Amino acid sequence: MKTMFAIFFSILLASCPNNSQENQKTMINSLYKGTLSADSQGKFKKENLVIKSERDWKTFLEKTEVANLIDNLIDFSKDMVVIAIDSEKSTGGFSIEISKIKEEKSKLLVTIESKEPKPLDMVTMALTQPIHIVKIPKTKKDIVFVTE
Repeated sequence: MKTMFAIFFSILLASCPNNSQENQKTMINSLYKGTLSADSQGKFKKENLVIKSERDWKTFLEKTEVANLIDNLIDFSKDMVVIAIDSEKSTGGFSIEISKIKEEKSKLLVTIESKEPKPLDMVTMALTQPIHIVKIPKTKKDIVFVTE
């Protein structure tokens, strides 16, 4: 009988959701993930941006062609935009992703993962520049970018 209770409670504990992972997923609202168009390439170096105002957002969109690909309107009184831009690549198959956001007492840790094609992968022979744009709730905490 004790064994049955132990198994039951083990299953019950294992099935409980991990709220911190769930919170990270709901905190990240991906607006665009892909590559910058040929017209936008070269206008950005490898960089991470935080945009907190409508004016800065419009200035960013004027430099890119992604405005046509983003449907969401952003209310900058509630939200802000975090952008990860990789360096220009000589082929396709590269990507960049804001994969995790972890809230700490005084800062927000934004984890960025870059991926590249494997040596034998078939890739397009064109200049590409990976980018990921996400919307997150506005915060006054310092934003720290972490590369994995």
